[in-house]
Amino acid sequence: MDLVSQSSGPDIEERIYEEMLEAVLAQRLRPGMKLGEQWMAETYRISRARVRRVLLRLIQDQIVTQHPNRGAFVAQPSLAEAKDIIDTRRALEGRVIQRVAASLTSHDVRDLRALIAAEKKARQKGDRAIALKVGGEFHLKLAEFAGNRVTYGLLRDLVLRTSLAIAQTGTDRRDTCTADDHPKILRALRLGEHERAADLMDEHLRAVERSLWKQTDFGRDLERRSA
Repeated sequence: MDLVSQSSGPDIEERIYEEMLEAVLAQRLRPGMKLGEQWMAETYRISRARVRRVLLRLIQDQIVTQHPNRGAFVAQPSLAEAKDIIDTRRALEGRVIQRVAASLTSHDVRDLRALIAAEKKARQKGDRAIALKVGGEFHLKLAEFAGNRVTYGLLRDLVLRTSLAIAQTGTDRRDTCTADDHPKILRALRLGEHERAADLMDEHLRAVERSLWKQTDFGRDLERRSA
């Protein structure tokens, strides 16, 4: 059996797709990076036809863009796109908080605390990419606990595109939220303060949007003048 056959089982395309999403979330794949079909085929030891199917899924998710005669590239969200993404997340995650508030278990709390601890550790080590990845997983874990698979799928796409927007603008992870944003949200949920939890989530996402805006030339100029 040749190498391609050995690595061409029925799940290989799904595995590559998930690995690439993970790489985007951790910012190993950054905006504007070219995804060459030949390189991917050789790396994963699959046919270029299978590579194209994976890329097509990523294009449909708006994680990858296809440029005629140039190939596939990791998407580069504009600031306007980023604002739309955050606006959508605010509406979606407000609903997630409402659903989670009614069903949060002690096991769920342990899982969320573990993610908060991992994010804190990454921050302390100065590992920006891991902090961003784990922070995104906190939001996705809440969506998982909400019990709506459609919502989870939509939010995963939006979290990935937020990660691309942060990478695109060069925003420092420390600027996107304070270290205690996620712990505060979890504490409010644990105490049954559902409206406060929803308000904290909304402000958290607004802070992400503000941090992206600050990276524009206009935003930086206004910040200098107000300093």
